[in-house]
This record gives sequence, C-alpha cells and structure tokens, in this order.
Amino acid sequence: MYNVGMSNWVPILVNVTILVVTLIGTLFLTTKVKFEDSNYKLLFILYLMYWIAPMMLRQYTGKIHGDLIKAGYDSKDLLDLLWVPTFVYGITGIFWKPLADFLVTKFKSRKSIIFISLVIQFVGVIPMIIKPCFITNLIQAVCVGVGASCISMFTLMFNEQYSKKKVFATVSLLSLPPMIAEFASATFISIVTSFVNEKDEPTVCVSKLKWIWIIGLMLIILTFVVAFFLKENKELVFADNKYKEPIKNNWEVISALCVIFIASLAGFVKYCTSGGSMLSEMKFIAKHDNKGEIIDTFSAYLSPILYLGRTTANLLTGFVLVKKYKKSTLFVFATSLWLLFAILSAIFISVEAKFILIIINGFCFGMVTNLSSSAMMKKYFAKTAKITPITLLSILSSVGVVIGSFLNTFVKKPLLNKDTKIVDAEDWKSFMQLNWKISSVIIAAIVLMCLLFLSQDFILKKQQQQSSQPKQPQTTTSSAS
Repeated sequence: MYNVGMSNWVPILVNVTILVVTLIGTLFLTTKVKFEDSNYKLLFILYLMYWIAPMMLRQYTGKIHGDLIKAGYDSKDLLDLLWVPTFVYGITGIFWKPLADFLVTKFKSRKSIIFISLVIQFVGVIPMIIKPCFITNLIQAVCVGVGASCISMFTLMFNEQYSKKKVFATVSLLSLPPMIAEFASATFISIVTSFVNEKDEPTVCVSKLKWIWIIGLMLIILTFVVAFFLKENKELVFADNKYKEPIKNNWEVISALCVIFIASLAGFVKYCTSGGSMLSEMKFIAKHDNKGEIIDTFSAYLSPILYLGRTTANLLTGFVLVKKYKKSTLFVFATSLWLLFAILSAIFISVEAKFILIIINGFCFGMVTNLSSSAMMKKYFAKTAKITPITLLSILSSVGVVIGSFLNTFVKKPLLNKDTKIVDAEDWKSFMQLNWKISSVIIAAIVLMCLLFLSQDFILKKQQQQSSQPKQPQTTTSSAS
C-alpha cells in the first residue's frame, strides 16, 4: 500500500530539500538577530515548532470531510455541512482568546497558556487518529482552533521579555516563524499526499491521509518537551505598559476600534482569497480547463507562497519602509495593491493566474496586519489589564475568518465540491456569477479598510495637535479693591 515509485521519490526529495534549506535559514536568522537576552532564540524556535501542527491540520480539516463521506465513514447527508468544520475552527478563537487573557492575568504566565493549548491539541487529535469521522473532525477542529488562537501569546511574550521598545521590529521578526512553519507543514503534507493516488479506494486514501494527524501529534509532543526549557519572567507580564500610551479619551477609543475592525476585515479578505477556499476554486478551474496535474503538484505550496509574500511585506515594512514613509502612505499603498489583486483575480480566471497572484495577496495582507498590529501594541487600556488590545485585535480577526468561512464554504463549496470529473457549462456560469458577487464584497471590504485607517490616523493627529498646543494661562481678577 505504501510502495514508493519514481513518481513518489521526486516530490519527496524536493520537499526534504526545501525543509532542510528552511531549517538552515532558521538557524542563520536566530544567530544573526541580537537582543540583550539570548533566551529569545528558544522562544523563536518554540514559536516555529508550535505553529507547524495547527497549520498542517487546519489545511486538511475541510479536505478530510469529503474523503470521509466517500469512504463511507460518514453519511452522504453530511456533504452539505462541509462549511461546519472550518466555521467551528474560526469561531473557537472568539471564545478562547478572552479566556486565555483571563487565565494569563490569573496565573501571571503566558507560558502556562501555551502548555494548556498543547494539551488541548494533544487530546483533540487522538480521536481523529483512532476513529476518523465527522464528530472527531469537529473535535480536532476546535482543538486546533485553540492552538491557533494562542499564537498572539508568542508576540506578547516576545514584546514583554525582550523588545519592549522595538514594536515594529518585534512584529516583523515574528512574521518569520509562520512562514517557515508553512514551508515545513507543506513539506510534511506533500510527502504524505505523494503516496495518495486517485485510483486508491476511498478507505485507503483516508488511512494514508491520517498520517497528517499522526505527524501533527508527534510535533505537538515535541513542542511540549521543548517548552519546558523556555524561561519566563512572570514579573514582566503586563509590566511593559509603561512603554505604551494609555487610551485617554473617547476619540482614542474610536481610533482603537477602527484598527480592530481593520483586523477583522483583513482576516475576512485573506480567508476568502487563500488557503482551502483558494484551493477549492483552483481545483474547480482545473477541472474546467483539464489541468488537474497542476493542482496535484503545487497545492501544498499555496499557503507557503502566501506567507512568503506576507513575510517579505513584514520585513520591508518593519525594518525599511516605516523609516522612509508615513504609515498612512504605506497603508494606502497596501490596500491599493490589494484592490488591484482582487480585481485581477475576478478578471483572470485560470489556475496559473491565481497561483501567481497569491504572493501579491500575501504581501498586502502582511503589510496591513503589520501596520494594524503595531498600532495596537503601542496601546493599553488604563482601567484594566484583564484583556489586551492585541487580544481584541485577534478576536475581531477571528470574526472576520468566521464570516469569510461562512461566505466561501457555505455559498461556494457545494458547487466547488460536486463529485464530478467534468465541469459543465451551467456549473461554470454559476461559478462566474458567484465569483463576481464575492469579489465585489471583497473589494468593498478593502476600500473600507483604507477609510478606517485614514480615519483613525486623522483622529490621532488631531489629538496630538491639541495636546501639543500650550495651554492659555487663566486670567485672574485682582482681589484688591
């Protein structure tokens, strides 16, 4: 069942080579970047290891749903519920993130929350390995959602422990582990899927794909072990607020809410135009154009390419562009380029065009999230330390993912996942109509993002001008009469 032929060895060797090069690049980066405390290197590596399993498992949460039904593990009546696993994954963050902030406040430790999330992921993945079905897929989707929701913990730990005064550098540097993790997870996925043949029986396909969850489980255990060696100074949790500007009045609250809604819209646009949503569209287009072999070869690298664009944007923004241009100028540039991407994606409907445009999508998303995250990390709420602005940013981003999940998986997926090898003229017409409608919503979201950022930037400038103006001395009347 697992015989390896020449057709298997080529992708395996290519993927192993990419993984080795990626790991060497990681070691090089961690030795070159300098902070006062060298323990940041272990946090950097832990962040990288932590991210691989959620990235692998969330990518196939939707894919395994259809395979389970074809293999007879689930009823065909569940086919229309394809949107549920990804919806559950997205909505988990809305509830878990504020709870995680509360627990951090209670225990004065972010490391403890990382341990808790690893245990939850470990427990959630095991049922999927033992008996894959719709219910166990939902359980692992919730647990992987918990894991992904704790990613902001690493940003906050890094900011508190090592780089309190270097907000832009922190955001930019920590954009590297997700990209490297994407390449690593894509390598594991591609190696596993290289053994899957379309001619295999559905039950055989599921038994082979189950190795993705087995590898994920091993990575979770390894990450748990490495986390024991990470040192955390609990006294620094929430202690870095003295380096941040407190929110003073209602106008600054409005400004912060603008940034939070930008994160929600960015998450919505990114989810609609990448990952499983993009892969399903490309598979549908490939069926129409008889180019299925292209998808089989490159599908595992859709996310890494997006993260390559995202990381490039983060590094350029954090270390180069922000020193030369205003943040508002950079944001207008990013949203304008994103708008161009959305329009081109709606016009050029081909596998090659979608694949090329992915890196632009990642670049725009990276620049937008860098600017919005950096703006929020400089703020804190003076009246409470129980929930951080960056958590609110993450919560609203999760809301955007949930909406994007519903829009794509509920509206498009029933059409895109029809069990047919040929796309007829009627299906293609329906796809084009849906594509333009969703593209219109995406374009409107991008325009709204730009308006919100310019509005909050205008509010902050007005506040600064008012605070910098010297107060007029009050006139006093003489008491002598």
